[in-house]
Amino acid sequence: MYGIMNIAIEKLMSYMEERTKRGGLVNTKKVISGFTIDIIASTGFATETNANDDRAKESPFVKNGLNLFNFNPLKIASILALPRPILDFLGFTVPFPEDSINFFINLTRQIVLERKKNNVKRNDLIQLMIDTYALEFDGDKDDYSHLMAVMDEKETLTEQKQHSTKMKKTLDETEIISQAVLFFIAGFETTASVLTTIFFEFAHNKEIQERLFEEVLTIAKNTDTSNLDEYFDQLLKNAPYLNAVVSEAIRKYPPVVRLERRVGSDGIKVAGIPVDKGVLIEIPTYAVHHNPEVYPNPEVFNPDRFMPENKHLLVPYTYIGFGDGPRNCIGMRFALQEIKLCLGQIVQKYQFCKAPDTPKTLSFKKGSPMLNTLPFFVKISKR
Repeated sequence: MYGIMNIAIEKLMSYMEERTKRGGLVNTKKVISGFTIDIIASTGFATETNANDDRAKESPFVKNGLNLFNFNPLKIASILALPRPILDFLGFTVPFPEDSINFFINLTRQIVLERKKNNVKRNDLIQLMIDTYALEFDGDKDDYSHLMAVMDEKETLTEQKQHSTKMKKTLDETEIISQAVLFFIAGFETTASVLTTIFFEFAHNKEIQERLFEEVLTIAKNTDTSNLDEYFDQLLKNAPYLNAVVSEAIRKYPPVVRLERRVGSDGIKVAGIPVDKGVLIEIPTYAVHHNPEVYPNPEVFNPDRFMPENKHLLVPYTYIGFGDGPRNCIGMRFALQEIKLCLGQIVQKYQFCKAPDTPKTLSFKKGSPMLNTLPFFVKISKR
């Protein structure tokens, strides 16, 4: 999806170019939210948007995408505190505005039906799910390491069966819709939050910004940037400081402040305490990431924590911005790719600095289960 993502990055760069001609003030959260909507719309839902364009106000995709995270604090508190039977009685099935969640359900259903009916194909998330077969190989039925995905349309059904003793059914319409909507929820606001906090830290830490610029510039000089695949591969695989900056942003400002996991079997103990099957475990991501015993001076933005030479200092399971284990974030690789490709392009051409009213510390929306930054301005200038 490099090419599709790059189109959204180019839209963002064009917008920043226009802002530099008008004094360089940028409403960071608003602009980055527009960028992540453009990427999710294109890569996930075969929909072209330009959310930072004034015309985007007429786009139902942009309108519902932005509205999806307008949480009702009372509803959120009820979902977190009340048992499921009472929530069902009150009609609280999801924390999101129902008109917006229904828009994405109906949009996904429409795309799936159109593609199956007209045999239309596009390189995006929905197409991958339509085309994918899950194959289970010989072995212990509980050994999920034997699962793989096959997306080779040239391979016949007989040839596929030769790889496996059992073929699972393809994803049905409901499963595809569920995963697509989850993908939007997990990948829009969270990714926007990470990029927004990074640009805030750039405005306050010029030396970090310049160090990243030097690393990215070196990669660009040693790579054929006209070959998008090669250049982006280098950014993702051979830019340790870029990875450290992103990791530290997620460490200091985890988009999801707590995780929930339900105990799946009997005989489990947590810190020596027996926990019954079905019990919901709440994991305070923000508190873990700000524990001074694990991360000294946790309020300081210090990407060096995640540089390769300091890897031995990291404590396992104390970096959980994407969760951990087999049920970690479904969109982790996608989100990291999106964030790193965006940063790699942006820092080469623009600098971030404080505007007159740039806050010293970030403020966040109250009553939300996510770390949603309140709007703020930074100033950008061309290098």
